[in-house]
Amino acid sequence: FRANLTPLDPRILAVKPLPGQMLAADDLRARLAGSRLFEAGRARRLQDPLSLRNVVQIHGAGFAALSSAAQVVGVEINGVSDNPVALPDDDEILSGGNYFTAELALAAEGMSRALYRMAIAQVARMARLLDPQFSGLPVFLARPDSGSNGFAPVMKVAEATLSELSHQAQPVPVWPSINANGVEDCLSNAPAAVAALDGVARLSCSLSAIECLIAARAIHMRGDDAALGAPLARAVEAIRSTAPPAGEDRPMGQDIDRLSALLQDRPGWLQTG
Repeated sequence: FRANLTPLDPRILAVKPLPGQMLAADDLRARLAGSRLFEAGRARRLQDPLSLRNVVQIHGAGFAALSSAAQVVGVEINGVSDNPVALPDDDEILSGGNYFTAELALAAEGMSRALYRMAIAQVARMARLLDPQFSGLPVFLARPDSGSNGFAPVMKVAEATLSELSHQAQPVPVWPSINANGVEDCLSNAPAAVAALDGVARLSCSLSAIECLIAARAIHMRGDDAALGAPLARAVEAIRSTAPPAGEDRPMGQDIDRLSALLQDRPGWLQTG
């Protein structure tokens, strides 16, 4: 896309040092190491679409949600949810409410909403890469004069996936309960929130797989002008080895599924191949 990298500049982020944003920027700068995009004058425009210009803020919110969720999950896994609670050192058994997992539900919902925001930006970036007005590349990344639709049909899959992800990312209901003759009159519904997050995460991997395929094609069409650094060159090679570039239009469902499975099962796969 030949985007402007000044939003990743540590000096800009230092004036509003949100931890998630700082972490996201460090991560992106590491992935772009060695890229010619860092050279003066390489950016094609001053202000890119927000899905690129604000990727640090969008991913930063995701890192912040993940950090918060990890803290809550760590306490839940290692803590005691019994009621009553036995305190042998004090020779007492006390009634309590540690079984009520409202924070876990909120942590799962927060992570789902953060992934939803990231997914919206993903679909927006895909659309920008397929639009010559923004990318400077052939429409739909189709080979010129080939009669191909390129990635236009795949965008229908991406938007359908985003729609399903949006549905699953909604907060769970916490209406008053009627159990135990009105004694158990509140619910956390954390299991439903966690199950929804699992679905959101899987759908996020599918969207990431589609974005990988589109980005790899765009880099191929950009040619030598892309001038990737070593980390991104390894990532592109990993994508192409799993889903070889298509010469003609063909079904891409299996490619998307393979890439999605790798992203789910092998964290860091794009960094190592």
